[in-house]
Amino acid sequence: MSLEASVQLKRFQWLLSPWAIISGMSAGIVTGIFYKDTAVFLAPIGKYYLTLLQMSVLPIMICAVISSLAGLLRSKPAGRYISCVAIIFLCGMALAGVVGIGVGIWGGWTGNNLNQRSRDTLGKMMIANDTVFRSYDEQESTQGPYHYVTDSLDKTGEFHPFQDFLSGIIPGNIFSALSQGENLKILFFSIVLSIALAAVNMKQTEQIIQAIFIIFKAFENFIGWMMYFLPLGLFCLLAGQLAQTGTSMIMALIQYVGMLYGAALIMVIVNGTAIRFAGRVSFASAFLALREPLMIAFGTRNSFVAIPSAIHALTEKFRFEKDTTSLLIPLGITVCRFGNVMWFSLSAIFFAHLYNVSLGIGSYGVVLCGTILTALASAGAPSVVCIGMLSLVFNPLGLPMDAAIILLLAVDPFTDPVVTMVNVLTNCSCTAMVARYQQSDIS
Repeated sequence: MSLEASVQLKRFQWLLSPWAIISGMSAGIVTGIFYKDTAVFLAPIGKYYLTLLQMSVLPIMICAVISSLAGLLRSKPAGRYISCVAIIFLCGMALAGVVGIGVGIWGGWTGNNLNQRSRDTLGKMMIANDTVFRSYDEQESTQGPYHYVTDSLDKTGEFHPFQDFLSGIIPGNIFSALSQGENLKILFFSIVLSIALAAVNMKQTEQIIQAIFIIFKAFENFIGWMMYFLPLGLFCLLAGQLAQTGTSMIMALIQYVGMLYGAALIMVIVNGTAIRFAGRVSFASAFLALREPLMIAFGTRNSFVAIPSAIHALTEKFRFEKDTTSLLIPLGITVCRFGNVMWFSLSAIFFAHLYNVSLGIGSYGVVLCGTILTALASAGAPSVVCIGMLSLVFNPLGLPMDAAIILLLAVDPFTDPVVTMVNVLTNCSCTAMVARYQQSDIS
């Protein structure tokens, strides 16, 4: 971007502030409730904006996975830590997923607060987004659209979500998967390609990885430009959404935010305990030592900005090896988005209850595995792109994405800070455990 263009964009920085986003949301809520005709007129504009955002999801996912994983596998310093880091960090991601699922199950009563009109509207959205429900027209006149959706999903005799999830991973034709937007298959192909690319011992390999990373940055720039239109997009999206579903959806979202903060509190307690034992300090001392990176993460909503402060805290205040922390903190924050796993798993369970979809053991397996894969695939991507990648989990469960994206975008200014803080804190605790293991192994 030229200097002149950068100066022009700085004039509109106020559009990126939380106040501008909250103002757009508030205007959309008022319009959707009191000016329904205007809301219906504005709804297509919001859908066009949403489509532009979704356009960037697949390129960002493919390029992020290939460039980050291939670069990691070709990094000799990182290679020494892969086995130890993989165990601890994957356990941390699984824990975050279990916490999100557990809080989502506990708060399952949230969806029951929707009135019947809102449920019927959500049922229509599900049917419009899922071709499984072929006989909608025949059922609507007798039971209503929402009842047909739930009745269909309750018949789980032939519905095995976990098996369908696993069998739908390997693409027979990657170009067909790309054209049909089959994200799981595309993710699997990206992982395989990145591993194979890392094994090619040629000088051009680094250039190819860098070229893929440049494509990732290009789409990241596009997302950055689209963020200037987020207040307008949320205004149109929320107005159209509320004109259909009514005000009960707002209460459900308030409860959703409360559930997410509750899950974050559990992660804070667990991570604080882990840091306490790894650093051999008191619980309060652990948080006092990490207060600066956590405040930076919460305030800026950017994990990467907190990296220098986190490294300084772990090396200077906990006396861990600087080589270890300097490698693992950036690596973990780039690849292991623990807060995202918690957020994704809770969101999947929340929307399943919101749509009154029954989930079995296999479905919870899909949520846990899918959210970990989604978090790995969304490494380095903005939160708005991460929301779009939830289709990796929603599609196998038969949940519609369009409505979920609108609602999650609406509460993103409130959820993103705490998700970012959990990302940084959990990375610090996992790094502390790896560093403590290395120190005990040496001694």
